Amino acid sequence: RRTQIGAAWICLLLLTALFIWASTWLQPPRPVGLVLLGAGYQENLAIEENVYGWQSLQDLANLVRGDGFSGWSKNLLQLRSEPVQWRTDTPWQKALENCPEQTLMAVLAVHGGADGQGAYLLPHNASANNAAVNRIRLEEVLDLLARLPAEKHKVLFLDCTAVSANWQLGMLRNEFARELTELTPQIEAIDNLVVISASAPDQRSWSCREYRRTIFLHYVIEGLKGAARDL
Repeated sequence: RRTQIGAAWICLLLLTALFIWASTWLQPPRPVGLVLLGAGYQENLAIEENVYGWQSLQDLANLVRGDGFSGWSKNLLQLRSEPVQWRTDTPWQKALENCPEQTLMAVLAVHGGADGQGAYLLPHNASANNAAVNRIRLEEVLDLLARLPAEKHKVLFLDCTAVSANWQLGMLRNEFARELTELTPQIEAIDNLVVISASAPDQRSWSCREYRRTIFLHYVIEGLKGAARDL
């Protein structure tokens, strides 16, 4: 009889432990802070327009704001603000720093390029003059992410390769993606950082008139809506 009672207690303890484990495992994921930074260049004659890139950010914001998710993912993405226009006079650093969620998801839809100093991003109001005020270095963005708490998860989407060449910028060939690969050691040295780019070296980011978005961000949006679960 003692053996039966002992076995019953062991089974009860195992069931309790299993219940606690299942309760912990089934906890919904923590919310993700979404930061959207972009530039359309609609009024800038020196820079090729990026209307579909900017529209992609608007569509992503509308998806989050309009309850485009269901179940546990309903409140997973927290929109920190409306899409922020990437300008030389905009404190874009604060948009990335002021994210209280455990995970930061930043989406950048701006034109990028590369020169002798490495990869750069073009603000909405940049001129063709190759001066520091008209270029925001990609390393600046990575340095800022490196200063965030090590335990914070960081996901950086880069849709920055729509321009293949621009003689006004002195860009005969856009080497942004290649310079990004050169920054791999710096990226890997930043705790909990994942960088996802729209293209690899010798590729570019294309737009789609039918979707009125860039193709890259269109599928990012579709994946967030649930299409990724169907693969």
